[in-house]
Amino acid sequence: MRSSTAKKSYSLSTKETTRIAGYTTLNFATAYHFGPKQAFSANFEVLNITNQLYGYETSIYEPGRRFNLKLTARY
Repeated sequence: MRSSTAKKSYSLSTKETTRIAGYTTLNFATAYHFGPKQAFSANFEVLNITNQLYGYETSIYEPGRRFNLKLTARY
């Protein structure tokens, strides 16, 4: 899970108060390490499983449900 509380900001120039709602998203992540000395890994994530609309700023919203696959190698 990832959460953030509601935020308020006040602009002196426009004299407006802006409120951004809090949110909680449900996420899942797993990793598999393999190869000699566990040098390789495959990571899989499902983020925002419930497809909730939320944002960090008033005009920038995060994408809905998404999937990430990351492959890494240490040398």
